[in-house]
Parts: sequence; structure tokens; C-alpha cells
Amino acid sequence: MSTREIRKLLRLIQLWLDRPPLTELAPLTVEHQALRQQAIMSIAHMLQGLGQAAWISPVLDWLSQYDGLELVVFKDQDPVLLSAEALAGLVQQRAESGVTTAVTPTELADKLASQSFCDLRARMGYEGQEWDPSAERFMDYLTKIKPVVIPHVWSTGYAPAGTTALRERLIEKLTQTQNPPTLGSPPGGGSDPIPE
Repeated sequence: MSTREIRKLLRLIQLWLDRPPLTELAPLTVEHQALRQQAIMSIAHMLQGLGQAAWISPVLDWLSQYDGLELVVFKDQDPVLLSAEALAGLVQQRAESGVTTAVTPTELADKLASQSFCDLRARMGYEGQEWDPSAERFMDYLTKIKPVVIPHVWSTGYAPAGTTALRERLIEKLTQTQNPPTLGSPPGGGSDPIPE
């Protein structure tokens, strides 16, 4: 081997040694992080514009179920970016039709639950436990596996059976912010007196 070939081989070996281990998820680019931050601010702003500022916290809490998914899917599948885009579409649709009343829990839940990321599923390897977005946060799912490996993520390709349940949970969260329970009242904001 010539000196030149040896140097080339040593560079290739060094590149291979310096590569990040497969057990670490690649961080988001600075651009993607900035887009996510802008999207979160947009979500808050659009919910205010739709007359439902009280829903900012429930919507962001719901989106936190999917935190970390952006590390293993393409940017166009990022739940935060898609949610901001969906809300922008809802704002535009209502403006074009001249609707000036506040958005209802059903309208918002329909819009959020019908997004493409809602039918994504993940599994660690072929035999691993499948991630259930209704039962645990994606980041909690990732941290259960040691060492952390990149999970296999796929789309079911159809409206999952859980879409109705997801929609119902969202409506419940949103209506709780409109009618928060008071001391002594049952969940849902009823006005039964405190039992003696």
C-alpha cells in the first residue's frame, strides 16, 4: 500500500470511529428548533384569535404526548408544526366563511385528531413493545429502552380506531377549561352542593 492509500484508509477509519453511536438520537437542527418555537407561539396566538385562550394549556399538554417524535420522523411529520398548520387552516377557513364566533371544542378536537401524526405508531425492534400514544408520552416510551435505540415508526395509513377516543379525550380536556370544577362539584363543572 502506498502512503497515500494508507492515509486515505486512516481517514476513513477515523470518520467511522467519530460517527455518533446508533443508540443516540440525532438532535434537531437549529432551523427545525426555531420552527418549532415559532409554531408553539403561533398555536397560542391562533387559539387566542379563535376566542379560546384557555385552551392553550390543554392543547400544548396534549401535544406533549408526542414530544420526541420529531427526533425520529421527517420534519413534515412533526406534531407541533402540523398542529400549527392545522390551526392556521382552521383560522383561514373561518375567516373566509365569515364566522366570528369562538371555535367549539368539537371543531378544534376534530381538526387536531385528524392530523396525520395521530396515526403514527412506534416499536423498538420487531419484538418490542409498541408505543401507545393514549397511554404514555413518547419520551417516556423512549427512555424505557436501554440503551436508547431509534424506534421503527410507521403510519397505520388509515384513521385509527382510536381516533374517536382521541377526539373524545380532547373535547373533555377543552370543556374542562371552559367549566372548571369548583370545590365540592363533580368533575365536569356541575353545581351539586358539598355533601354533609
